[in-house]
Amino acid sequence: MQRVGLDPDLMNRYPHEFSGGQRQRIGIARSLALNPRLVVCDEPVSALDVSVQAQVLNILMDLQKEMHLTYLFIAHDLSVVQYISNRIVVMYLGKIVEVADADDLYQTPQHPYTEALLGAIPVADPRTHRQRRLLEGTVPNPANPPSGCHFHTRCLYVQDICRKEAPALQRLAGSKDRYVSCHLVGKLMLQGFEPPKASGFLAGEE
Repeated sequence: MQRVGLDPDLMNRYPHEFSGGQRQRIGIARSLALNPRLVVCDEPVSALDVSVQAQVLNILMDLQKEMHLTYLFIAHDLSVVQYISNRIVVMYLGKIVEVADADDLYQTPQHPYTEALLGAIPVADPRTHRQRRLLEGTVPNPANPPSGCHFHTRCLYVQDICRKEAPALQRLAGSKDRYVSCHLVGKLMLQGFEPPKASGFLAGEE
């Protein structure tokens, strides 16, 4: 409990007597009780407000260094993903569409879905104007996915081959460990995202 910033004297309290952030710290403490090497974090901060999110993420990162942990971090909030991740896997409809180091993925996305996700990250600065690639339509039924590339029904760059053939996940030319599943890889100029150098979220400010 001390490792996650909780007073051990609170150990006998009932769950409803803790705040959301405190309950999340308890969950982290329970996961560390057996000294694991790998911790699966499935949306660990999605239910918390921004300031508490930053506190929990900082705890996770401190524990990672202290205990030499590896995290499998699952999230939809890409600002959180960028902050904590070294390597990112982007999935659409159960399929991996891109694998890259965090900095490479945010600066130079190679899959249209990755570009759309990055374009949806909110920036708390009214002076910032970005050209967003808005997706149309709805996510198809995973039990009955579209033919060819599963993303072709919403892709802004779709071509005939995308509707007919499913692209393989292949290593990007000139890269040792970056993979993309797209027929048009290397042919598109996709827009990346440059996160703010200093923000209240990253600094844990309220």
